[in-house]
Amino acid sequence: MTSSASGTQSPQSIEDRKTLFYGWIMLPLAMLGLIATSPGQTYGVMVFTEPIRQELKLTHSQISAAYMFGSLLGAVPIFFVGMLQDRYGLRRTMAGCLILFGGACLITSFAGNWFTLWLSFFLLRCLGPGSVALLAGNTLAFWFHKRLGTVEGIRSLGMACAMAVIPMGNLWLLNELGWRWSYLTLGLVIWGLVLPVMIWLFRNRPEDIGQNIDGEPPLTEEQQKSVVPSLHRSHRLQEAIRTWSFWVILAGTCLFAMIQTGLFFSLVSIVVDRGLPESNAVLMTSAFGFSLAAAHLIGGFLADQLPSRILMSLSLACFGVGLAIFWGGESSFFLMLAGGVLGLSQGVFFGSSNPTWARYFGRDHLGRIRGIVMTGMVASSSLGPFLIGLCKDMTGGYGLILGGFSLLPIPVAIAMLFAAPPIKIVEKQAELEPEVASATA
Repeated sequence: MTSSASGTQSPQSIEDRKTLFYGWIMLPLAMLGLIATSPGQTYGVMVFTEPIRQELKLTHSQISAAYMFGSLLGAVPIFFVGMLQDRYGLRRTMAGCLILFGGACLITSFAGNWFTLWLSFFLLRCLGPGSVALLAGNTLAFWFHKRLGTVEGIRSLGMACAMAVIPMGNLWLLNELGWRWSYLTLGLVIWGLVLPVMIWLFRNRPEDIGQNIDGEPPLTEEQQKSVVPSLHRSHRLQEAIRTWSFWVILAGTCLFAMIQTGLFFSLVSIVVDRGLPESNAVLMTSAFGFSLAAAHLIGGFLADQLPSRILMSLSLACFGVGLAIFWGGESSFFLMLAGGVLGLSQGVFFGSSNPTWARYFGRDHLGRIRGIVMTGMVASSSLGPFLIGLCKDMTGGYGLILGGFSLLPIPVAIAMLFAAPPIKIVEKQAELEPEVASATA
């Protein structure tokens, strides 16, 4: 057996370097998990809302209220899913949520009145965009650190590609099978395709298979002794919620969720209200999706190079511009342009904010922390469709609410500039080097 001090390497260390880092397998699995949430995402539901409304004889406010209350109540259990992740691991929690989400799709296919539709929206929003998306969003933080922004941007391509393709696929299903059989089919796909792949390949963290984060070799005993402990430790949930950065990033996240959900939930109705064909709604969604795909990569890459708060602030400003274009645009061109700008803004924001949660607050309690974030996202997303539907029923149009939406990102963009990384000082100062301890006293 060779010594590390001799400058030679053991056969085991050479073999370790030849082994593929399993994080590169977890990346497409995280993308698959995100795509699998499509039946409960607004861009997946929007094609079915009008035929559902007509068949169940509901008003715009009634179907929006069902979506709002379903999303609002569906946000509550998501925090507990984060707790389950911290306790039982990502793999087991993901499998359980996928089983339940497939069942939610089947239940949706049997909706026959307002109450059962509300129940369907509750299950879809809680289990898909809430729980499965939470787990998929937390996965890569356990496998990457140095390149976390870049791989998060790549992961988000799954959502972007889904937004570009899924609405067209759902429209085809709707025309061929109707909305009930479409949801039945989607549930069977989750059970028959996504779930087996996740059970077979998904792993919790690199340590479980003898690897290390970023695929790097383990530190030698000498290297471990030379490393000064970092001041930044994993925040508990109670500590994270006492920081300014937590609430400002959460506010920006929820703002995107509320407005984008409301916009795309009612997009077909808004487009038709302007005298344009329904197909323009699908085209705008596709423009949004393709722009989102490119922007996620850009945002994730830049998040590894630049302060994330600057990127998030700029993306919120861009969000306001895109909403203003959509508000004032009355042609197909402006709808496509608005879709592109909105996709750009959301892509950069989430491409930079997704890795920020782990980098700002650590990984040990990430399930609980992002569980609160996802709860806020799903809850706020419930308000957008309701406000837009209420405005339509009360004023006969959408201009007032869309104009108001375009102004909301401005104050959050300004506040985001001050969302600096929080520093957690470890409780036991003896763990620190003497000079570091004295500097933090």
